[in-house]
Amino acid sequence: MVCVVLFFWPSILFSVDLGHMARLAIENSIEMRRLEHKIRVSEIGAREKWGQFTPTVSLSASRTHTDQEKPSDVQKRESDYSISVTQALYQPDLLLNHEEAILNIDISSMQLQQVRENLLKEVLSTTLDICRLRSRLNVTEHSLDFV
Repeated sequence: MVCVVLFFWPSILFSVDLGHMARLAIENSIEMRRLEHKIRVSEIGAREKWGQFTPTVSLSASRTHTDQEKPSDVQKRESDYSISVTQALYQPDLLLNHEEAILNIDISSMQLQQVRENLLKEVLSTTLDICRLRSRLNVTEHSLDFV
């Protein structure tokens, strides 16, 4: 946390907590929230595309049981169980889709970092502008006191 205190003889003009201002700016930035959401969606998409490469396992079971009322009839009982494992064939398009999703995450992360840096520069610049204006105001007020 950076705290800037501006002095103008003989009194303190004001004090600004830049850390608090930066946190407020980041929390209230719609662009940053949009990019964070875009990163989460891209991560989910990358996992989904990676899942296309993993084997698929399915299990099925069925049983048929028939009771006949007459003892002379043959009772029919059947059981059928199966397990199947399938693996997707290698398809370059699937790999390219996964790599594209990873690149989208990286691009969105870089955009988020750029937006954060620009936002912090804006906060700092605005704070310095306010400091300059208050200093000028104080100088003007002191010069009017002498008149």
